[in-house]
Amino acid sequence: MPKICKHEKCNNFVFGGGYCSFHQFLRNKPKKEKPRKSIRRTSKKRREESEVYSGLRTTFLNSHSRCEANLHNCTISATEVHHKRGRGKYYLDVSTWIALCHNCHRWVTDNSKEAIRLGLSTSRLKK
Repeated sequence: MPKICKHEKCNNFVFGGGYCSFHQFLRNKPKKEKPRKSIRRTSKKRREESEVYSGLRTTFLNSHSRCEANLHNCTISATEVHHKRGRGKYYLDVSTWIALCHNCHRWVTDNSKEAIRLGLSTSRLKK
């Protein structure tokens, strides 16, 4: 003799786990998901470094107002800071910075071998 659903007032035959297919579905209904926390765009450490960098960058560009590369299509006034040795551990090291206009900065980042040869950048590969 087939078993009857455990749910009260239900006379359907058992599907699985002691319940009919309808009540078994209701029991296995997915739970409401908790809202996910978004991942921070920057860490606390990097945020603090960025605040310090912002101040250093402003003073650096005020004292170095002319582009130091003076390449083809140079606009002469420096608006950007180029990190000659990369931004990793040298992010706040002002001695590794040079002031460039946007056109020269674009050229230096696009033509790294030539920039290294001209002394506008340094190789980041370990020797």
